[in-house]
Amino acid sequence: MTQKLKILGPYTPEHEGPYAFNGEVCVVHAVWAHLAFISRPESNEGFIACLLDIKNAEEVPQPREFWMALSNSGGRITCTSPERAHQAFTPEYRKEVIHVREVLPGEGE
Repeated sequence: MTQKLKILGPYTPEHEGPYAFNGEVCVVHAVWAHLAFISRPESNEGFIACLLDIKNAEEVPQPREFWMALSNSGGRITCTSPERAHQAFTPEYRKEVIHVREVLPGEGE
């Protein structure tokens, strides 16, 4: 399962996070008037940003989706598009292409 950010609104200090800056997750370390010192979770480096550019957000699960090309000899290749899956094996070696979509908790119940 992958995650996508959903913007909830402008930055508020009582929001527990995550926060978004330019569409990416950021960590708010300190706030002064209309400025904040922020960083990205995977980075040790931070920078100053305007509070108007920081948004409250939440991570929303996104299902993974892919296509699997199966060969006559039992080979399998996972692809990100149906076009690539159909090109994975030549027609004489390709048995079939199947579409796979992850089911998220609570779906289909």
